[in-house]
Amino acid sequence: MKGLLREMRRRNVWRAMLLYLGATWALAQGISELAPAIGLPDWAPRAFLIAAALGFPFWVAFAWLYEFTPEGFKRERDVPEGESIARQTGRKLDYWIIAVLALAVVLLLTDRLMPGHDAAVEAGPDDPRSIAVLPLSNAGGDDDGYFADGLTEEMISRLSRIDGLRVIARTSAFEFKDSRLPRREIAERLGVAHLLEGTVRRHGDQLRIVVDLVRPDDGTSLWSESYNRRLQDVFAVQADIAQAVARALELQLGTRDRVDHERPPNGNMAAYEALLRGRAKYQALIIDDFPEAARLYREAIRLEPDYAMAYAELAGVLANLARFRSGAERQSTVDELRDVAHRVMALAPDFHGSHLAQGFVHAALGEHERALAAYRRALDLAPNDPRTLHNVAMKLGELGREEEAIPLSRRAVELDPLNVNLRVTLADLYQWNGQRDMAGETLREALGIAPDHPNALVGLGWLYYTTGQYDLAESHIRRALEVDPGREAWKTFLAHAVVGARGLEAGWRVLEEALAAQPGHPAILATMAEQQLAHGNTAAALEYARRGLDADPNQSTAAIMLASALSMLGHLDEAEQVARNFLARRPAAMGLHAALAEVAALRGDADAALAAAEAEPEADSRRYALALAAATAGERAATDRALATMREECNGYDLCLANIAAVHACLGDTARLHATLEEAETTRSYRPFLGFPCLDRYYDDPRFIAHLAKYGMTPPARLSPPRRAH
Repeated sequence: MKGLLREMRRRNVWRAMLLYLGATWALAQGISELAPAIGLPDWAPRAFLIAAALGFPFWVAFAWLYEFTPEGFKRERDVPEGESIARQTGRKLDYWIIAVLALAVVLLLTDRLMPGHDAAVEAGPDDPRSIAVLPLSNAGGDDDGYFADGLTEEMISRLSRIDGLRVIARTSAFEFKDSRLPRREIAERLGVAHLLEGTVRRHGDQLRIVVDLVRPDDGTSLWSESYNRRLQDVFAVQADIAQAVARALELQLGTRDRVDHERPPNGNMAAYEALLRGRAKYQALIIDDFPEAARLYREAIRLEPDYAMAYAELAGVLANLARFRSGAERQSTVDELRDVAHRVMALAPDFHGSHLAQGFVHAALGEHERALAAYRRALDLAPNDPRTLHNVAMKLGELGREEEAIPLSRRAVELDPLNVNLRVTLADLYQWNGQRDMAGETLREALGIAPDHPNALVGLGWLYYTTGQYDLAESHIRRALEVDPGREAWKTFLAHAVVGARGLEAGWRVLEEALAAQPGHPAILATMAEQQLAHGNTAAALEYARRGLDADPNQSTAAIMLASALSMLGHLDEAEQVARNFLARRPAAMGLHAALAEVAALRGDADAALAAAEAEPEADSRRYALALAAATAGERAATDRALATMREECNGYDLCLANIAAVHACLGDTARLHATLEEAETTRSYRPFLGFPCLDRYYDDPRFIAHLAKYGMTPPARLSPPRRAH
């Protein structure tokens, strides 16, 4: 035996074996990391390892039978003893082994340390640290469905506190409520290794809960239990179940958010039931039911005045109501939201819901950086909460920081894979980051989950609009409105698509129908102002912008259109006052500082234009305003640099060509203006916008007139002498 081992060493068999194993490890690491990017199936790494294992004996046999010589490979027995270079070959193999093992270690560290990787929450059904809580079946009366759903949500929340366990969020889990699909298929669709299922029966103040933790791939029950308790013991039962699941999966309960905010502080079960009823209304995501959800949360607070969870969830409802309200009604909602957020923070400063509520207030007031800071604090306290991940990602995206936002949004989708709205948010971020292909792929995945989901239909329709596919944009948005006819504001998107496909007259009919259905709707009036301004109808734009701002003093698009229309008419002092008044109410509002930069440019005040540009929070508007400020200062080199940055960083450079053309107009650079317009004509999504400063000096230019004619437009009558930046 010793002789055999010595001979294997002499023939470098041991080294060959080690080299083979190291190379297999390195290649497996590489295939595992590259498989998703190059479209390899999920089973590719495993298939490679099986093939490598089958090939290993042949490799060993080859190393035993053959020796590498200067003339190539020869049979060991054919190499004279004095001519063998096995020793030198062994040293070369040592170097190869070191290199291969180093490469494998680098790949391993890259996989573990790259941003976005979280070993504790590895995705995939093969991960033993993943679970979905299926909706508990209601074995009691029909009116108790909300109670069973509420217990399911609380179990999801409690299990999310287990360190190292990936828990599928409510929206995705509830896709399988009352489902008859096999457990294995449900687990595969959710990407988990375990399912927690059970039943709830309530009779008076008596409660019976039966739960079963199963491994779907083989149907094994890892743990099951029945609880017969009084209703007020429900919170203790939930804690027992979480502990039992942690033990069964050999994990530990985490220390985050250990206070049970679900439990009413004084044990008032009527308050708890009101909370669950409000949650059921809110989670259905039917906008018309939101006021009733708010009423039920207020009832829970009336019964239990220090109920932090009720305050936190009421804040979420109010934040959404504020999005769909305007004028005095919206202001009243925001005022209540502010009071609720203040109260929940006083009650539970270490509860992530308290910080989300603060973020909702700042977002409603247009204080984007402060909203982001509040959302980030909430995420520190609840790092596996998809809603919190979504809020941080969206706010980052609104601030032009899509590269930071996208990994967080993808993480939210991973935790809630069947939540279509989260995929729509991810698609928005991809689109804002100029990744239109990824946006389209994500939206089609969303529609694969829910073919008639209105938000996904609108999202894909708007993506088609931004790529100049106006007919597809119109058909998708119309389908969304058929599914959800109450969303009159979506008709503003439809109008944009129709204008692109068939011109202003056809699009205007869409807007008039929308306004007739909802008279005084500020978003519709703002869009009407925008379309009139785009076509150079400045007086009409002024009228609709004033009406939009009167309907809702916080309607930022109406304020921007009003300031721009006033600037085009030469009323620069009034335009500046409109922008400054709006910013006094909402200091972080997007687009208003760019409007101030335009006013300063038309006055020839380069310093004021630069100051306004630097204060603009929206990325594309800031880049445009900086270029305009440089043009106002007559700094050609600085202007060229700013324009180059616009081309490189704009969210779809074809959408910024109108801005670039306006800057050339303000410089009086006719040649580059027309070159930009000719370039724009080759893109699919560009459309002229006559609301920019300085373009009016070209209304008599035959080439500019011909350019507008290609889009069914004509220059308007000039209402004042042509203007330009000085």
